Amino acid sequence: MKRSLSIAIAASLGSFGLLSGVAHGLAPLPTGASAARVAQLVAASHKITAIPKNLVVPLQDIDYDGVSSYFKVPPSQCLTMTSCVYGSTTAKRSIVLFGDSHALMWVPAVNPIAIKDKYKLVLLYQNDCSAASVTFWDTITGTYMTACNSWRASSIAALKSARPSVVLLASLTSLRYSAPGKVFTSAQWRTGLETTISKLKSKSTKMAVLGDLNMMSVPPPPCLAANQKAIQKCASANPNPTKADDNQNSAEESAAKIERVRYVNTLPWICTKSCSPIVGNMMVYMDNWHLTATYSAFLSKVMATDLAPLLKRI
Repeated sequence: MKRSLSIAIAASLGSFGLLSGVAHGLAPLPTGASAARVAQLVAASHKITAIPKNLVVPLQDIDYDGVSSYFKVPPSQCLTMTSCVYGSTTAKRSIVLFGDSHALMWVPAVNPIAIKDKYKLVLLYQNDCSAASVTFWDTITGTYMTACNSWRASSIAALKSARPSVVLLASLTSLRYSAPGKVFTSAQWRTGLETTISKLKSKSTKMAVLGDLNMMSVPPPPCLAANQKAIQKCASANPNPTKADDNQNSAEESAAKIERVRYVNTLPWICTKSCSPIVGNMMVYMDNWHLTATYSAFLSKVMATDLAPLLKRI
């Protein structure tokens, strides 16, 4: 899967921690909004017809509105428990975001929680390697992605040894293939996620699954550039009618229920019956399948509310 420009930029930004200055002249990340405000803006988002003049990050700069423009991420990604540490970096308690680039995507939403509640935030991610214990077919190379299995196994071992306070699992579930021409069935994905959860949960480690996004049918930035006064042409139906592009949220919710861990349904924070490319004055997606860092940060308070029962038990 092609990496977004913002992830590639990480190579020039160094490693470890929050950037001292915002890269590329972008505005600082927003503070989180209340649940009522998020719901209000999402409900009204399908009525937006033209790109707002006060768009937080201008359309021409959207490639820079990724996590790596605000947080230091090493070019080798975050493959160990010490590679990417944010939040209250010296705290004894820790929250771990574990998975693929969708774990990376939620750092702006979770980091304010970690700071406020005095948790170290650890990002443990490798591109294209989900938290679910499944073997992917790589449509580009025509091979099975066994390297993901090895990384996942070593990461699970490291997590069990570190015994973090909280582990949040986040993965891209759309457009994932189990074999040539075959997307994962719900049963396959559910079983894979159950396997990971069962290996990680313990009396000392609480867990939650962060539900996936809706895959956008067209990449929003170029679509918006071509439809600046008719932006709903760039919206996508929720759920996505294309099987390969639809998410595995039902399977993930079932796995969480079976394993008795928390499931966080993120879709109401983003979509109604359709997913608008713009909510309020913010671009929601920076490509077909990743939130902008701006919108992720905007969701920090609703994320905190959903995770509060889990954090309060620590």
